[in-house]
Amino acid sequence: MKRLDYIHIKDAITALSLSNLCFIPAWRYAIYSLDPHGYHLEHPFVWGNTAGLMLDVLLLATLFWMSYAFARRRGQERILALGRWVFLFVVFIALDGVRRQFPGHLTDQALIAVMGKTAFIAIFVVASFLIVFALARHSRRVVSVAQTIVLILSPFAIVTFSQAALPFVKSGPANAAARNKSVADTGNNKRPATRILWVIFDELDYRAAFAARPSTVELPEFDRLAAESIMATNAYPPAIVTMRSIPALITGRLVADARASNYNELAVTYDGAVEPVGWSRQPNIFSRAREIGVRSAVVGWYHPYCRVIGGDLTRCLFTGLVYENEMEGRNQRVSQSMLKHFLMVGLTAPVISHVLPKSLKSDLKVDLKFNHKSDKWKFAYVESMKRITQEGAAVATDDTLSLIMLHFPAPHFPYIYDRRKGDFTFEGGRNYFDNLELVDRTLGDLRRAMERAELWDDTVVLVSSDHWWKFDQWQAVQPLTEEERAATSAGADYRVPFIFKLKRQRESVVYQPSFNTVLSQDLLLALLRGELSTPSDVTAWLDRRRSTVKNPYRP
Repeated sequence: MKRLDYIHIKDAITALSLSNLCFIPAWRYAIYSLDPHGYHLEHPFVWGNTAGLMLDVLLLATLFWMSYAFARRRGQERILALGRWVFLFVVFIALDGVRRQFPGHLTDQALIAVMGKTAFIAIFVVASFLIVFALARHSRRVVSVAQTIVLILSPFAIVTFSQAALPFVKSGPANAAARNKSVADTGNNKRPATRILWVIFDELDYRAAFAARPSTVELPEFDRLAAESIMATNAYPPAIVTMRSIPALITGRLVADARASNYNELAVTYDGAVEPVGWSRQPNIFSRAREIGVRSAVVGWYHPYCRVIGGDLTRCLFTGLVYENEMEGRNQRVSQSMLKHFLMVGLTAPVISHVLPKSLKSDLKVDLKFNHKSDKWKFAYVESMKRITQEGAAVATDDTLSLIMLHFPAPHFPYIYDRRKGDFTFEGGRNYFDNLELVDRTLGDLRRAMERAELWDDTVVLVSSDHWWKFDQWQAVQPLTEEERAATSAGADYRVPFIFKLKRQRESVVYQPSFNTVLSQDLLLALLRGELSTPSDVTAWLDRRRSTVKNPYRP
């Protein structure tokens, strides 16, 4: 290879690597922040946002390469010297931007905390002097070292572009019931012994809703359902968080750990096991129900049901955790994305940031933390609630479906309902009990839709929760109201509702023994197989099975 060709290739790689390093903050914001795998996101790939970023990198790389070529072609020492200083300045800005992506370790504040302010200033002054001295006496060698560093980091360009391009390959409908048609759709048409609606309200707390409900809170739909159902007073969830509790409820096995492994998969470690396994490959209530000819549906949030277990479902809808960068990117043109990412790079470089107008910095400020106070996130939360309510009513009134699970976001934080006005709101001052009345309204709407379709009486209904009200966690985000403080003065209760209505049941049955709701899967399958039919059958079944599973959160 000719030396000139080698220099051109080296310059091209340097230009691409340096450009990519400049945009590392933007890459982190676009594809690495908040949810690295995109597991929780409804739309983990926003093509305009990511395509604009890739074009930004290529455009800046082209600018760098053309600048190199121009300086070499002119051959004037002044131009070459200026080029070297500009190159070093850009390398410094790029590497400093990379450093700032590690807030827990390499920020100025973190370094000062480790070595002390005096030592930090002394080291900074000495390092600055040595850099200036080296540049003045050995600028060519310094540039050579800087270029070597940039070349060593060039594989990161492959990594970022691969991460950005991967969703192109994986792209498809987020709600993939149409893509993952189950065997039940075309195979066995045998009808099960009963029809089941399983409703999970996220963070619905037994004590707050029933045992110690404030007198100012009205839940007529829950009271009406409890008056004609088996009402468990000591039901405990399988886990403290939705991440583990939902897979446990669906598989019927306690989950010790659950972590997203990629866009379509959750790695779960069962209680007592050592190695994690893919949730999508585990038998679950829907795959087992499918074996007996049951057509099923899931409508829910948080977990991407349609991507993970969609192959076991006839119908599915998923609404994810919608972060601000996803919301802003949905309707964003490529040109808008390119401009935004260029300006974002400027915000992360203090030298550039100081010269930007305050209004522009305010509009472009990036918060890489999950912003619970953001009205945009609250708006997305409301939209998720409305979509699940609407689609939930549609599947609940579809008489071709025999097993339906609905997972609602409420009454989980944020509190977006005003119970006095009976409407959604983004105003402050709302609390858990406002969302609790929203849940009651939702249950009533669902019941009335099924009654109009003449399906309520002939459907087994289970209403429960994935975990209790974690008020101690949310008070760090929003202080408890006086009403909430009074209701939580005794501490966490750990219990969740478990309201179980059988077909045409009219009387209330109170079940007091404690049990873990991870038994829900086996209980519902027994009903689908026709093994249980009366309240006494169910309570006797719980008596036999409850001791087989521990209640880890029972006080």
